[in-house]
Amino acid sequence: MSAIFTPQKSGPAVFPVEEHDQITQTWCALHLLVEELSAVQKRLGTPLEQDGDYKLVQDLGHEIRNKLQMTQFWTELGMIEQAEASRAPKAG
Repeated sequence: MSAIFTPQKSGPAVFPVEEHDQITQTWCALHLLVEELSAVQKRLGTPLEQDGDYKLVQDLGHEIRNKLQMTQFWTELGMIEQAEASRAPKAG
């Protein structure tokens, strides 16, 4: 006799405070990366452009995309709500 597994629905999982700190740190790091990317992009094609700026823009873009995918993953796990994933944390 084989039983059919049916997952039980429950509310969102409650994660320890450390997890929320990690989420906040990731958001803050993401915003710093976006600011750095914007600064480097402004230099591209100008006399202020530095050696390696093109590669730096690519690397920053990849890092930003990875952090965004991580927040999406946390949202899918129920660690953060969709509304929280789409807005920046409040400075405090």
